[in-house]
Order: sequence, then structure tokens, then C-alpha cells
Amino acid sequence: MAKSKDQKVQGFYEPPSEKARRYANELKNGANSLTGEVLNHGTASYRIGYLKSRKQQSAARRAYAQKHKTNS
Repeated sequence: MAKSKDQKVQGFYEPPSEKARRYANELKNGANSLTGEVLNHGTASYRIGYLKSRKQQSAARRAYAQKHKTNS
């Protein structure tokens, strides 16, 4: 497993929020932060899809919470 500067394990055991943050940075830089390789079309597409999915899930959770909010 690769470790970041602050000794956090990156890759398979990353929480989704940290993984999304890493993917966003990799898309900005155009390179994989773990291996340093340039992102190809397929890899970049996967990261874009992952980030869009997280955004949609977040919007759905907010809408559900708003709909089912109790006035107490």
C-alpha cells in the first residue's frame, strides 16, 4: 500500500471522501498520485464517473432528509 506524507494508507482502504478528494486532484493534475503515471482516457473516465456518482448520492441524501425532516 502506498502511504501519503502524513503516513495515511492510500488506495484500497481509503474512506470514500478521501478517495473522492484524491481523484479530483488527480484529474486536475492529469497523473495518478500513487504511481505518478499519466491518466489515460479510461482511468480518467472512471474517476469522473466516481465523482459524479458521489455528487448524485449526496443530492439524494439531502433531498430525502429535507422531505422527511421533522418539525420538533
